[in-house]
Amino acid sequence: MAAEGGAGGGGASSAAALLPPPPRATGARGEDHPRLAEIEAEVEALLRTDGVGVKDGELGMAARDATKGWVISLLPRERAFCDGAAIGRGWEWQARIIGPPGTFYEGLAYRLELFVPADYPASAPTPRWSSLVSHSQLADDGAQRLPSVFADALQWDALLDAHANAVDAAAEAGAEAPAFQGMLAVIFTCYAQLTAHLPGEPRMAAAEALRYWRRHPCVGCEMVPFSYDDLMALDEARRAKELEQLAERFERLALPRQREGYARHMAQRVYVARAYEPRHAPLFEDADGWLEEWFEPTFLAALRDGSEGAIRGLMSEVTPGVFEFDMMRPRYCAMLAEETKAFEASELPKSRPNSMNNYGVILNDIGMEWMMNDLVTTFLRPVAAVLFPADGGATLDSQHSFIVKYAEGEDRALDMHTDDSEVTLNLSLVDTFTGAGLTFCGRSDKRDHRRATHEYAHRVGRAVLHAGMHRHGANELLSGERLNLIVWMRSHTLRASPEFAARRLRRADEADPDLVCLSRTHDSDYDRWMPAEPAGEGDDGGAGGAGG
Repeated sequence: MAAEGGAGGGGASSAAALLPPPPRATGARGEDHPRLAEIEAEVEALLRTDGVGVKDGELGMAARDATKGWVISLLPRERAFCDGAAIGRGWEWQARIIGPPGTFYEGLAYRLELFVPADYPASAPTPRWSSLVSHSQLADDGAQRLPSVFADALQWDALLDAHANAVDAAAEAGAEAPAFQGMLAVIFTCYAQLTAHLPGEPRMAAAEALRYWRRHPCVGCEMVPFSYDDLMALDEARRAKELEQLAERFERLALPRQREGYARHMAQRVYVARAYEPRHAPLFEDADGWLEEWFEPTFLAALRDGSEGAIRGLMSEVTPGVFEFDMMRPRYCAMLAEETKAFEASELPKSRPNSMNNYGVILNDIGMEWMMNDLVTTFLRPVAAVLFPADGGATLDSQHSFIVKYAEGEDRALDMHTDDSEVTLNLSLVDTFTGAGLTFCGRSDKRDHRRATHEYAHRVGRAVLHAGMHRHGANELLSGERLNLIVWMRSHTLRASPEFAARRLRRADEADPDLVCLSRTHDSDYDRWMPAEPAGEGDDGGAGGAGG
C-alpha cells in the first residue's frame, strides 16, 4: 500500500473540512516569533531556488532531489503551551520526510517538528520526530538523546560563518544578500541521521555506568562480572577502573546489539506497513482523512460549535474524571473490526499492543499512524482541552493506537493499571460478548486512587475518555469476543515540564484500598491486602498481562 497516504477523490466529505479552524490566542502568550519576517523570507527563498524548492501550500516548502531520492515538505504550525494558549506564528514548523532509500526507514513518510528559538539564528532550531522513528540516538519522544552529538554534526557556528561570508560577498558585488538556510540544515542533519548514525557518540560516563551496573539483571555475565555490592566494596581507584571497563564493554558489545534491535523493530514496522493490503483502504487514506459519515452527528456538531458548553453537553461524566459519549457510527466500528481480523489472519509479523495485552493490533504499525495522528489533533484534542486541561489536554501531539482483543482461550481480563498516556480514548467496536466491562478506581496522584468508583459497560460506537493516571482494569470476559480501539494520547510539552515526574508519584498517605482496585502486577502490597486463595484455586491463566 501507499504507506504515506494514498490519493483522495472518493467523493465522501472530510469531517475535518467541516470543522472551524482552532482559535488563536491573543496577547503576550499568542505573539508571533520576533523574527517572523526573516523566517518567512528564509522559507520563501527556498521556494525560489531552482532545483531545490517548489510551492507546497500556503507559505510552505517542498524540496526534492531525484538523484538522492529524498522529498521534504515544510509547513508552518502553531503550537500551544500547557495551558492551551497558542504560541503564534513562526515558532514551530513541521517537515514531512520520505525515509532515505537503502535504509530501514525507506518507504514511509515521517513528520519532524522544528521549534525555532527566540534568538534565531544565533541558536539553532530544536528538532523532534513526531512520527515513530526507532533509532538508538533518539529518545522515546523523538527528541535527540545526545544533543551534543547532533550539534557537532550540524556545525551551526560554521553555518553562520559561511552565511556571513556570503552576505559580505554579495554586498561587495552589489547583489541581493542570500537568505539563511538554517532550518533546512537542521532537516538535512536529521535526514542524515536516518542514513547513518551520527559520529562522535561519547562513551558511557562513570555515573551512567554505575547505574547500568546496579540495574543490570544478571550477575557474573559478560557485561557485569560481579555484584553491585562487590563493586561498591572496592576502593575508589579500582571501582573507577571497573566502570571504565564496563563502558568499553558496552560500546563494544551492547551498543551494536542495541542498534541492531532498533533496526529490526524499524525494519519490521516498515515491512508490515508496506506489505499489508488493507481490506478497507479509506481507513488508511490520510489524503481524504476522516470521513463525516463515520462520526456521530452529535459529536461533529459539538466540535463545530467549539464552545466548552457544547463539548461538556455532549458528555456524560459517569464518575469524576471519566466521560462517555457517542462518537463513531456502527459502520466505522465494523470496518475497523474487520480490518483487525484481516490483519490477524495475514502471515505478516505482529507485535503486542503493550506490556500487558497479549492479543490485538498496533494500528501505527500497519499503516494507520497518520490517520490516528489526525484523529488526535483534529478531533480529540479540542475535547481533551476542555475536559483535561491539567493533564496537557490542549497540547496532545502524539499517540499510541491499538486494538485490544479479549476472547476465550486468549486474554480474558486485564489487571488494574494506569496508562502511559496523558489522556486515553477507549472505543468499543463490537457487541459480540458479555462481561469484560471496565472497573474504574481513582487517579494515581490522589489519596483514594485504590478506591472503586464505577463499573462501565461497553456499547458499540460509544467512547470513554479518561486521564492516563486514572486506575482501571478490564473485568473478566464471560463469553464471545471483545474488540476495542485504544488511543493513548501524549503531550510532549507536558512531559518536558519539570512537574511531570512529580505527577506520577503515588501519595504516601493513600487510603486503604478496595480489593477490586488492587493490582497483582503493580502493587507491592498486594499480598498484604488480598486474602489468600484456597489451595488449587489460583489464576486460570486467562487474564491479560502479568495476571489479574
